[in-house]
Amino acid sequence: MKICLLHLPDWNILSYTRKGSVLGKNNIPKIDGDFATIPYGLLMLAAQAKRKGHEVLIYNLSTYPWNELSKLLNYIKADLFGFTCLTINHFSVGIVSAYVRKRYPKAHIIVGGPHASSLAIEMLQHYPAIDTIVIGEGEQTFMEIIQYLEWGKPVENITGTVWRSKDEIKIAAPRKRIENLDQLSSPADYFSIGLIVTSRGCPGQCTYCQSKAIWGRKVRYHSAEYSLDLIEKCVRLHQRKTISIKDETFTSNRKRVLAICKGILDRKINVLWSCDTRVDQLNDELLYAMRLSGCQQISIGIESASQKILQIIKKNIKTEQIIETTRMAQKYGIQIRYFMIAGNSSESLETIRQSLELIKASRPNSFTYSPFTFFPGTEDYKTLQKRNHIKNNIFFSNPFKKQYLTMFHMDSGNDMKEVYKWFVDSQYQYQNYHYNYSSKECLSFVKIFPNLGAAHMDLASAYIRENKADIAKHHLIKASELKYPLTSLIYNNYACIAALKNNYSEMINNIEKAINMKQVHSIVTQNYNTVQKWIEKGALNKISLVSTNNFQLIGGGMQPESSVPIMLRNT
Repeated sequence: MKICLLHLPDWNILSYTRKGSVLGKNNIPKIDGDFATIPYGLLMLAAQAKRKGHEVLIYNLSTYPWNELSKLLNYIKADLFGFTCLTINHFSVGIVSAYVRKRYPKAHIIVGGPHASSLAIEMLQHYPAIDTIVIGEGEQTFMEIIQYLEWGKPVENITGTVWRSKDEIKIAAPRKRIENLDQLSSPADYFSIGLIVTSRGCPGQCTYCQSKAIWGRKVRYHSAEYSLDLIEKCVRLHQRKTISIKDETFTSNRKRVLAICKGILDRKINVLWSCDTRVDQLNDELLYAMRLSGCQQISIGIESASQKILQIIKKNIKTEQIIETTRMAQKYGIQIRYFMIAGNSSESLETIRQSLELIKASRPNSFTYSPFTFFPGTEDYKTLQKRNHIKNNIFFSNPFKKQYLTMFHMDSGNDMKEVYKWFVDSQYQYQNYHYNYSSKECLSFVKIFPNLGAAHMDLASAYIRENKADIAKHHLIKASELKYPLTSLIYNNYACIAALKNNYSEMINNIEKAINMKQVHSIVTQNYNTVQKWIEKGALNKISLVSTNNFQLIGGGMQPESSVPIMLRNT
């Protein structure tokens, strides 16, 4: 069977004009880093189908405007089309479903994902082109739908679905969640990926999170061996140098994480990695093992420094824990990123000030603010429905500028207006914030981890930022000897050292080596462009290059992981 799976863009409803079935053609979708990466669940579906011998087309179209996307849809043909529906892109799911139905009237169209799972009936009511909604965990349901289609059997009453039967919408019994996740085929068997997931669910009770609606209350894990095999495939098979582990709370099973860290060392897997977790799910033993095995960054959901707000959203952490855990991680040189939320219930400029004071006191290496959002299926959304008499149809009938609801939409009070103004005005400033460790701090990391290439690399970069070229070179050589995996950053730092010494021919030689590597850090691109402009202006003035080792997921740049142009062939 021929299957086409698509990750669709975030299209702003108000950016479109409609004349019959014609959409505006020049609209460029908005994008952020997390949304730009194809959902792991879609890759999991593709892997299960490929294991059974099906032909699977899977495309990341998250940055595509309508004219390019429709051109692709005109070219491909499949028996089954599947889309992941997030709240942010539900509008495009409806538009593309209608287009596919018109173009391929016999194709079966299914939709899954958190938004569709929470609003399955409404999705089918408002998007008549969709045949079936897959609720929650989708692998087994997806494969059963494929089997029904192969048999020529009506796709009806399959456990875990909501479906259209003539003019009726029917709901099947819920499907039991998969207990043994290791039975599932790995996306790394079929795709070059750097983002992986090794567990499902979270032990937290946060009121704004959709996790429970999708995964249930129990956290389930791939075994340490399965997780290590997955990491090893990414590194050895697909040559990835950095990996992002996107479990909701990677360290919730500490014994398993310690086994993974030990396995990385035992298998000699040379990789830099990041993960997401909570401040109450880390300890000293774990952080030491993580850093030793290549962990470079940990992202933590902090949300707010207001204890009142933390209590309201059931974060179940204290501000003292935030500072304590941050310092514990930074003792080992791990970069800490905070996820913050602006516009929580009871938010004010005073609570924002408290959060900024916390950031100043704890000094995370980076942080990012997002607007508080009411996602369907969450406790907060259910509370909003009761208090404001909100109906699910609001997502389909009210053309608000965003495809999602925030407190800024619902609360017109002065506090929220002031917070919104602060949020809009401060975005550029805070998205560019990054705290780099000093040479004194980095020297302490090297003392703890004398044989860790990443620790010497951090120290080399710190010395470069402090204009200490000779000692920086010593630790750069040491990092290289210890097989620091990102060769592009090694050449970049040599270029930085050469610039400090006014040795411009060596600088140019090294930055060209850095930019020509297969996996290039963004700082290399930035420095390369700086050098090119400097040369174009006559290379008359002293030039300064930037040295930093902040974590990045690099090495992708191809479909389906990244939303890049597709080389079409006759399908």
